[in-house]
Amino acid sequence: IKGVASVQQEDGSFSATLQGNEHDMRFVYCAACICYMLDDWTGVDIDLMVKYIRASIRYDYGISQDVEMESHGGTTFCALAALQLSNRLNILSTKEIERVKRWLVFRQEDGFNGRPNKRVDTCYSFWITSALKILNSLELTDYKQNRDYIMSCQNDVIGGFSKWPGVN
Repeated sequence: IKGVASVQQEDGSFSATLQGNEHDMRFVYCAACICYMLDDWTGVDIDLMVKYIRASIRYDYGISQDVEMESHGGTTFCALAALQLSNRLNILSTKEIERVKRWLVFRQEDGFNGRPNKRVDTCYSFWITSALKILNSLELTDYKQNRDYIMSCQNDVIGGFSKWPGVN
């Protein structure tokens, strides 16, 4: 817990190391996971963390990796999960939650993309649907379409899934 507290930045984000190289929403999520698993938030300024998350909500209601960057599916999940784990999801108004849901749902083509005008990628089937699950809205997606996309990326030779169909 002291280690987590020691990497919290003045803006509420967390860095990966004491030297403070990168600090963004990914590490906010990691810090929230650690505090949640250890059931100890004493070293973290949760209000400052929440302020950072709120500042990262973009005009389109996706959430960015860092303040003033573009919305991204993975970091939208990281932010929502950190709020859920810290029992602060209620800081988002009903209107904000509906707009975040809309942004997430609009990521689905057959599978999901992580940002507008980007290619669908299997990883976003996790990030986007997990974010919608946190918001109790997974039913807003087309499960069959997403599953069919994921299965089209399955590699029968070496196993696992690729980012896109036909890629090993």
